[in-house]
Amino acid sequence: MRIASRWRTWFAIGVVGIATSVAHSAAAAEGARDEAPTVELTLSPAGEPVPALKYRLVPPLGERTKGNAALAYYRAVLQYEPFARASRKFVGQQLDQWLETPLDKLPQSEIAAQLQRFESIYKELERAARRDRCEWEVPLESDGINTLLSEFQDLRRPAMVVALRTRLQIARGDFAGACQTMSVNYQLSQNLGKTPILILSMIGCAVAHATQTQVETFVQQPNAPNLYWSLSELPVPLVGLRSAVEGEVRLPEYSFPEIVEFLHGPVSRAEAARLSDALLKRWLGINEAGDTLEGARAKLALTAVSHYTADKAMLIEAGRSKDEVAAMPVDQVVWLASYYRWQVSAHELMKWSFVAPWQRSAGYERSEQKFVRLVADRHDAPFEFVNLLPAIGSGFNAISRTDREIALLRTVEALRLYAHAHQGELPESLDKVVDVPIPGDPVTGQAFRYRLHDGGAVLETPPSFNEKWMGRRYVIRMRK
Repeated sequence: MRIASRWRTWFAIGVVGIATSVAHSAAAAEGARDEAPTVELTLSPAGEPVPALKYRLVPPLGERTKGNAALAYYRAVLQYEPFARASRKFVGQQLDQWLETPLDKLPQSEIAAQLQRFESIYKELERAARRDRCEWEVPLESDGINTLLSEFQDLRRPAMVVALRTRLQIARGDFAGACQTMSVNYQLSQNLGKTPILILSMIGCAVAHATQTQVETFVQQPNAPNLYWSLSELPVPLVGLRSAVEGEVRLPEYSFPEIVEFLHGPVSRAEAARLSDALLKRWLGINEAGDTLEGARAKLALTAVSHYTADKAMLIEAGRSKDEVAAMPVDQVVWLASYYRWQVSAHELMKWSFVAPWQRSAGYERSEQKFVRLVADRHDAPFEFVNLLPAIGSGFNAISRTDREIALLRTVEALRLYAHAHQGELPESLDKVVDVPIPGDPVTGQAFRYRLHDGGAVLETPPSFNEKWMGRRYVIRMRK
């Protein structure tokens, strides 16, 4: 998979999703109420382990070794493919089924035999999780939008094998082993957030979600140790986004280096034609368009006829002098204006990554509205860099969902701590829990909703950003 393929997919999802969200925001907000997915949890009281961090979900410093984790991840991917071909039924069907199978119905011996075939791959992932650094060295600056990403996509299935290993350990009551295995995936999630490409952070979120599903299973076991402090040790955000957003903003320069030459100032008509042709060729190659170079030149000329005056005004507004812009050939003006529109739009969306999620929603929606209007206004301009802008908002949402799930699970474990100290009873309200801090909702900045209900309790958070999957409701019952 190349970034080019990913970028087209993300644009299709992002722009269509943004437009739909903006057009139907009121109706969506109304329909989003009380639609959070519901998970029933049957819990047992559990006090704090001794020592408090006996069970770790982050490889501790004492277990770290010098080296680059990326090398071990690459080895895991290389080893996985031949095993996957030899076990197509397992990786293609059984793996997903067993991840959903109740613990008491798991064919433990069969699963153990399958996992044994992947033991060398697990060891590579475990080795990677315990390295003291992770430097992916993604060749974004040189390859731009043509950067190959297949090895990252290929990490998802080995991570699911790790999740199944966790599930088997939980079924066997090996809680220490399950925590150690979960730490392998949590560290992979964290390491995937250290790349300059947004989709890789999203893969990290997917791995984290699969792991958190296993935590939900873990905490329901009658003798499960309490993971409150173990979950508290996970970094926030678990999966970083800053590097990815900053990398995405630089992609036009990496993918279309000729634009940098245009930035230096007016060029001759011959040089402008040469650079423009080079840009068109790159554009046609990246987008796998069926146009010829001659056809692309004709479309660019039509764009100039329709937008040249507005493009000149934009360059002047961006800080170029009138004389400088007047000295630029038409092709240079058209391409630079497209580049500046990219910068304005990308920065308008990127700036919201610098604030807390609960401070982001309304402002980011306004930025999205500006973006949608710009795309609509330039619908007849085929060579617009903004048409390649990924759905940054979807990235924000996935990161926030990951941290929200961890905070909810911390709260569940705080409830188990309280029940341990109060004869198995649940608190009337979360403010009755005083021995440990109750985390707030990382998305809203408010407390999670909690109430006693029908002999148990309901812990929930509403859908956010008009997305049903962003919410979660736990219906909790305590064993006596």
